[in-house]
Amino acid sequence: MSPKSPSALLERFQFKAHNHDTDILITCCPKTAFKVHPDVHRVVENVLVVYRDNRWHLVDCDLYRNGVYIHGLLRADIYDCMDSNGTRFLLISTYPLSGEMTTWRDSVLDVVDMAIDEWVKMKRVETGYETQLVDGIRYIPRWPKQAMEDFVLEAFGENIILADG
Repeated sequence: MSPKSPSALLERFQFKAHNHDTDILITCCPKTAFKVHPDVHRVVENVLVVYRDNRWHLVDCDLYRNGVYIHGLLRADIYDCMDSNGTRFLLISTYPLSGEMTTWRDSVLDVVDMAIDEWVKMKRVETGYETQLVDGIRYIPRWPKQAMEDFVLEAFGENIILADG
């Protein structure tokens, strides 16, 4: 399983990452009720990330392929989400570099499946995440047509570690 490269995303979509910090939240466990974009293909899968300086960084897979050691490097799937106030954010699901299925990853996939159709909250527990359905939210998400890859690159902003940079 070969991870997708941020530089390939940049090249493929001809998108230049912003040269500033971004206000788009990237999180493993949102604190509010949320939904996942209903298009099951609207996910960036199998990318490399690392958590440093209180933020997530997207990592060019060429670094990993070339044997550069990065402490804490993980694979990730990234989902387009929206809270009940209409604020978009990215839900990041990390897993080992080996790509193995873990109880944590499996629990996030369960959350994502449920959050496509329902408003949910997720809670961290010892073996992963629990999902709680949230009733009474009347907000209907209005999903922008922005390409998922563009949104991911915008969200990471300057927090992209490229092999050639």
